[in-house]
Amino acid sequence: MLEMLPEAMLPLTLVCATVTSIGFYKFIYFVSLGYGLSMASQAVAVFWLYPTSTMSTWAIVHVLLHLAYGVRLFAFIFVRDFSETYRKRCKKEIKDAGLPVDKSFMFWIFVMFMYQSQFAPALFHVTSGPTAQASTTTIVAIVAAAFGLFVEALADHQKSAHKRASPTTPITSGLFALCRCPNYAGEVLFYTANFIAGLQFCGGWLGIAATALGWLTIVSIMADATSRMIKGQHERYATKVDGYAKYEASTKI
Repeated sequence: MLEMLPEAMLPLTLVCATVTSIGFYKFIYFVSLGYGLSMASQAVAVFWLYPTSTMSTWAIVHVLLHLAYGVRLFAFIFVRDFSETYRKRCKKEIKDAGLPVDKSFMFWIFVMFMYQSQFAPALFHVTSGPTAQASTTTIVAIVAAAFGLFVEALADHQKSAHKRASPTTPITSGLFALCRCPNYAGEVLFYTANFIAGLQFCGGWLGIAATALGWLTIVSIMADATSRMIKGQHERYATKVDGYAKYEASTKI
């Protein structure tokens, strides 16, 4: 059954291991800068390992989406983390005490495999060859992934702009008027669609498992993050910001 897994899975996991090692400098980088770098670096590595002549057009688009996702996320976090507004908020709300080296090492192992699994649907698509015909479901899923990327990027931009102008108030306009966590919703859409887009090319249960692991993990992480964010916003704003209680009651999570 091992022949069902692309040979590039190991090199791509090593790519993730390399770029996420910045988390040993600052723990949060395992899941922030290292996350974006992992997605972008795997896409670059795939284009280095596989000439585009060996890929179908939709496979190239699939990989490019991950490249765009990773570059966008890395750039957003890098700029945000060095902004004066975010630095001030971090001093009050966010602490990065890190973990003991042994626990950091175990977390590093976890994220390198998780990020490779999140990218795996695109890798299976690439290794299906240049003549592989994408099904209608696959094409729709790739378009949906692109839309998810757009939603997440726009929501991040809107929230950052709001926090620069009014650091102590919640954002309830733009995409946030439709959904309280549109950035998280965009990310879940991106990876759910990414997983579906790769199913056609997985070749069996082992391949499906290799791609489902990353998808299920990121969805569960986003569900937990959403729950914590909603709870935190309620505690900070519900009784202190006029109209926020009404916003909570009328706006979907």
